[in-house]
Amino acid sequence: MNVIEAGTKCCERVRGANLGWRYEYKQCSRLATVEREGKFYCKQHDPEARDAKRAASHARFEANLKAQADRRNFVTACEQAIRHIADGYNDPVGLACEVLAKEFGE
Repeated sequence: MNVIEAGTKCCERVRGANLGWRYEYKQCSRLATVEREGKFYCKQHDPEARDAKRAASHARFEANLKAQADRRNFVTACEQAIRHIADGYNDPVGLACEVLAKEFGE
């Protein structure tokens, strides 16, 4: 690992001032903390840290999406059970227990 000289800035280009219909891009003003493939980056723009942060964000998003789908499926199953009970299903308690056991594994 190479030693980073004092005063070395991050090489990333960041959006600066709003110039009406366009933006000014300039070099990041933070000091470099890591060198990747011959370029210097600060903690925020470090490619490995950025990729890890994106992967964690995507994992949270996927988990949230799965939880929402599970809730929708449970609500749909409950609605179907209520319709069966309203249509005169012979064992409403048993049907309710089946739906709950399928959702909660009891």
